[in-house]
Amino acid sequence: MNVTVAIDLPFDDVDVQSVSNMAQEGGWTLSLIHVVRPVVVDSLVGIDGFGAVMPPIETSTVSQVAELETVAEALRSNGLEVTTEVRVGVLPDTILDAAESASASMILAPATQHHFADRVMLGSVLSGLIKTSDRPVLVLPAHKRVKSGFDAALDRLHHVADRSDEDVDLDEVNQAVDACRAVPDSKEEQHGLHAALDRLAGKHPELLIAANQLRFVLFFNGLR
Repeated sequence: MNVTVAIDLPFDDVDVQSVSNMAQEGGWTLSLIHVVRPVVVDSLVGIDGFGAVMPPIETSTVSQVAELETVAEALRSNGLEVTTEVRVGVLPDTILDAAESASASMILAPATQHHFADRVMLGSVLSGLIKTSDRPVLVLPAHKRVKSGFDAALDRLHHVADRSDEDVDLDEVNQAVDACRAVPDSKEEQHGLHAALDRLAGKHPELLIAANQLRFVLFFNGLR
């Protein structure tokens, strides 16, 4: 039986082992799919200093392909047959399309316990899969809670920056974060962090989604 596994990177070693155990017991072949959310070009399009419209942003998947292949190799080391695919698209539709292309009998979706702000921004992918899938969806329970909203969003930004094709300097953002932590109720320091995130996303558009998550959590929950 072929099973499509929806992978949200980074993928924890505990989840890798859980998927491996289930696949070995069930005699499954695995099709791993990671979906890269497209950068919303409309949020960046505008007039630059020379009066020209900014060009569309192409989403790179090079680092995600390599990271997903690392997950696949860990599963293959246990004797499993595994294929991988990275697509740019909208969740959960792209996962469903991948399952259809792979003729999967089932979709396996490891759960993560997202912070409230993440659910507001991204919606519930699992709910969408369960409601719209024409094949069974098996949810692997989250094995641990994520960090608090702000720390989780900051970790996500660092992860995306680390796997970027470019050399991303987060010093300004980190300094702004430290300043906000030192004076949590300071609107001036919070505005400084927003400005640092704006400049970062302007230089590295592929970080826009992660930067916006951090900005969103800051707006709703401060530094908690």
